[in-house]
Amino acid sequence: MERLHKEPGGYTKDSSSFTLELQKFHESRGSPFKHAPRINGREVDLFALYNAVTGLGGWQKVNDLLKWDYILDKLNFPRACVNASLALRQVYVR
Repeated sequence: MERLHKEPGGYTKDSSSFTLELQKFHESRGSPFKHAPRINGREVDLFALYNAVTGLGGWQKVNDLLKWDYILDKLNFPRACVNASLALRQVYVR
């Protein structure tokens, strides 16, 4: 099975390359990627999300240390959005 590179900065230099690679990854798993997900009506920048999470040590570390609210702040999502951190975590996992 194909995997996305996990090293921040070592994977890709720009958002469009990241998006193309993400599409290929999803297609290889039989789950085509059609568009970026939205939280509270706003599109999630998946490249920024990936870099924010890997920059903090990866999904496991962010999840264990409950840093999803911090990631929300980095991506400029309002904390007033109910369950936004849970939604962001689900977006990352998918």
